Amino acid sequence: MHPAALSSDLQTRFLRANEVCARLGIKKTKLYALLAEGFPMPAKIGKASVWAEAEIEAYMAERLAARLIRGAS
Repeated sequence: MHPAALSSDLQTRFLRANEVCARLGIKKTKLYALLAEGFPMPAKIGKASVWAEAEIEAYMAERLAARLIRGAS
């Protein structure tokens, strides 16, 4: 997601690592491994790493679409 889109969206919700892991059904170790594979990078708020909820939802939708396309071939 483009940074300007995030700043203009007053409803942006940020997720901590444990919330991202719960949504994806993974452990933190896998979360940090995914960062090297193109997973959305976190932002820092103080000492906390946070992810924009919309970016995580977009990532999940892209993965589902890719799976559906592979299944259709």
